[in-house]
Amino acid sequence: MGLKKRGFGKGFLIIGTIVFLIAIAAIFFFVLNPTSNKADPVSEQCSFACQSNQKTAFCDVQRKIDSKNSASCNELATNSQYANLNVQACPTISCVTVAQPDQTCVTGLNSEWATPTTDGSCPAQEGKFVRKRTASDQPPIDGQICCYYYS
Repeated sequence: MGLKKRGFGKGFLIIGTIVFLIAIAAIFFFVLNPTSNKADPVSEQCSFACQSNQKTAFCDVQRKIDSKNSASCNELATNSQYANLNVQACPTISCVTVAQPDQTCVTGLNSEWATPTTDGSCPAQEGKFVRKRTASDQPPIDGQICCYYYS
């Protein structure tokens, strides 16, 4: 009596095909789905910064609004120009800087004079946060603004 060899047959091929199609669908959904890679809207980012009491993230980090403009969550919440972004004010965080007796840019505010960007804000410095300050003295070059940089 001879032994009959049994192959995997059609059943294995069908099951293998189904598993393969499910794997392809999962890859598309989790990796290639363009909506899954979108960043949180700026309103959600600002809300999280407020809820987690991150003063620097709410007051100073510049959020990209469009290809040309950026602003802090505080600016987005308090400037009616950005009302369409639905960024809410944060009652638990104060972005007001404490006034010091000497309000000069370099000496009293520990800041520096800089030429503003096209949108009127302080130019970015890699790896640093920036806050525009109001100084009591005049800039050495007309049109410059007082900028405070910190890590």
